[in-house]
Amino acid sequence: MDNAPATPLRANPLRKLLVLAPPLLSGGAAALLLAMAPAAWGAADDLGLASWVPTVSALFLALPALSISLYALRALWRRMTGLFEVDLFGAAVGAASHWVAAVCLVTFAGTMGAEESYRSLGAGGTSSGGFVFLVVIATLIGTTLHGGLTMVYVWAVTPGRRSRLAERREDEVDFVEQWTRRRRR
Repeated sequence: MDNAPATPLRANPLRKLLVLAPPLLSGGAAALLLAMAPAAWGAADDLGLASWVPTVSALFLALPALSISLYALRALWRRMTGLFEVDLFGAAVGAASHWVAAVCLVTFAGTMGAEESYRSLGAGGTSSGGFVFLVVIATLIGTTLHGGLTMVYVWAVTPGRRSRLAERREDEVDFVEQWTRRRRR
């Protein structure tokens, strides 16, 4: 039985929801940050930063996270038509990326309107351009990591092998199947 292929998960709505939950969570957190961004306008005025800095910083964080989540949802939905298999290690790594992104986005959404948040970052001695530059660099690093781990998550969900065998023509040769039959003899 050790040569048996992995059993594909059936197209069960609950299992689909479990696979879609991490990108839904990070997408919801990004949407929350987008919705709260206008409320942060002028939150760091007393520290000498321009009024637009908190709002633009929130947009720099939320828009890439939302686009990554939407990409993951679309790609996963396409991969989960019919039977599908899940590689647990890849799924765990990718899901952790979405969970961490969601926690960071919700934390930023909750604190971006408070002046104390910018004071604790030492933003008082930084110019508006310098602060936005730091946010852009941090966003690029975070987006690269999150995007790469999202690709791992999407690749961890593969269409089931049985669905491919069902589409195979009768005259098509499956060399892997022939090789495994010869090895079993």
